[in-house]
Amino acid sequence: MPCATTSLPIDTVARTCGFADGVALRPHFRRIVGVPPQTYRATFAAGPPAG
Repeated sequence: MPCATTSLPIDTVARTCGFADGVALRPHFRRIVGVPPQTYRATFAAGPPAG
């Protein structure tokens, strides 16, 4: 469940992915993706540009 395509809270996404909560997920997400989940979601939630 990609965090950009859901309106679920990050804690819910984290638990679904096996983490205790969003606090536990954030450092792993940032290390792998390069940005925090909130930034990723804000950047990519709108989807690809129309064209």
